[in-house]
Amino acid sequence: MTKQIENIKLTKEQKQLLEELFSKDEEVVLNALNRIEEVGNVVFIKPLLELYFSSLTVKAKKAVEKIFSNIKVKNVAEEVESVVAEYKHHKEIKNIIVALWESSINFNDLRPFCEIFVVADEQTALEIFTLIEQNIANQSPHNNKECLNIISSDKKHYSDFKTRLYNELEKIFNDYLPSSL
Repeated sequence: MTKQIENIKLTKEQKQLLEELFSKDEEVVLNALNRIEEVGNVVFIKPLLELYFSSLTVKAKKAVEKIFSNIKVKNVAEEVESVVAEYKHHKEIKNIIVALWESSINFNDLRPFCEIFVVADEQTALEIFTLIEQNIANQSPHNNKECLNIISSDKKHYSDFKTRLYNELEKIFNDYLPSSL
């Protein structure tokens, strides 16, 4: 269990589920994932991502992806935004991005996704493009400007396809900037 989680008041059931998530027994992990899908809340976001990007079985990874694609908790966006960029170099980040897009979570801070875009492969960059398009209206003009700076930081190394995505993102972010920025 992470220090951040240890400082949060958890119910007995939540503590038990967190312990079971990191069990060496795959069946215990899968059962915990099923229960989290039913009773989970924002406190499970970081542990689920930690679990997903550790040496997890395909079956358990699919269960985590399903949880993320079915998230309907309103206050989850901020927690996801605070941790998702930590995994930007992981080859499976695309699957989490797809699940987040499917969940229709309203993200207010797209900067972590822009950080991932910079280092992402073409397919992941496309998924991030779609997520940004879906959420651009939720973000402040200041964050739009910062997003432009982030995605511009390494544009000379982008492939042709990713450059086209970058150009479209640049237009999208600029469309949401007031003329004074």
